[in-house]
Amino acid sequence: MKKRILMFIAALLLLCSAGCSGQVNSAGQNDVPQPENQPMHEAEEPTDKADEPADEEWSEMGYDWRLSVPFYDNAEDAANMEYVSLNPIFILHDGRFYNLEPTKMTYTDSDRVSESSVLDALPRSSEELPVLNLAAGDQLVTFSANVGDYAFLPLEDLGMCLPVVWRGGVVRGQLTDIYGSNPEFDIMPTGVGQDMSYTPDKVIEEINGQTFTPYTGTESGQTFASYAEKVKQADAEFCGLLDSLNIPYLAADWSWSNGGGIVQDYTDYIIRGNYGDTVTLGQYQGTKYVEAHFTLVNTLYELYPNSMLEAATERTHDGYSVMQIPENISGAYALRARTESGTASCYAFMIVR
Repeated sequence: MKKRILMFIAALLLLCSAGCSGQVNSAGQNDVPQPENQPMHEAEEPTDKADEPADEEWSEMGYDWRLSVPFYDNAEDAANMEYVSLNPIFILHDGRFYNLEPTKMTYTDSDRVSESSVLDALPRSSEELPVLNLAAGDQLVTFSANVGDYAFLPLEDLGMCLPVVWRGGVVRGQLTDIYGSNPEFDIMPTGVGQDMSYTPDKVIEEINGQTFTPYTGTESGQTFASYAEKVKQADAEFCGLLDSLNIPYLAADWSWSNGGGIVQDYTDYIIRGNYGDTVTLGQYQGTKYVEAHFTLVNTLYELYPNSMLEAATERTHDGYSVMQIPENISGAYALRARTESGTASCYAFMIVR
């Protein structure tokens, strides 16, 4: 009997041993490398950003020169980019060339007799501008063969805006690209005559459902003084409408000369607000009423031409010229590249020391 019991216990031990051996073999199969066509775990995905600061570090720094800026790995690639003649300004950071596309910040000073500042807009705030980090050894370089008239202008972030300029209740200019909810809607008038009059077709006549009367200056043979007075009257109605709708706006005064000794003072108006605010504009196209909604996503900037600092350039043997940054300037700036016609293209960025 005892012998049978011992044999039964021995059999149980053998079964247990076989079971444990099977578990070990099963666990061992998990150590076998997976086939190459199996997806990798997210944490195991290869990355080429190992040497770059983590997002938290960039956030702590408060600036990121990489924002929306295409880069090239060497001077030859940057110099051979398709549009280098149009966009010749780069931030050279850690051996890479980050191209700065010209903003919509363009202006001419040939017909302005008194203008202490220039208003313009960008689809990004000052915190989102590319960064020239002088403390990290960054350089501002140009691949332009013709070293032009360069200068640095300070920028001031004025907050969100609808990026169009109104005068006399008519949209007279567009600061940057703007998109409405209705592609049939024309934000700009259809034309302008030599007497500064706009054709009345497709002129905006409603804001948030409230009507007003813009002055298009369609009368012929009137004096500049008469025209300016009617513009001021239309401005008063336009501003009164905005006030009644609790829509904030900026008023910018400037003087204009026709080159013949006649000087007129005008005021430009720009609608302001908070990010995401919506303004509804309405117009008649013939007898058809067309409406569109415009969301405020652009930042209004003020440039100060009277505070410009000239920028000297220094040629190198590496195929580009280096901009000499004036001492003690930091914050939001624009590099102005002026042409002989008086038109200036600007490149906006942050300067960090």
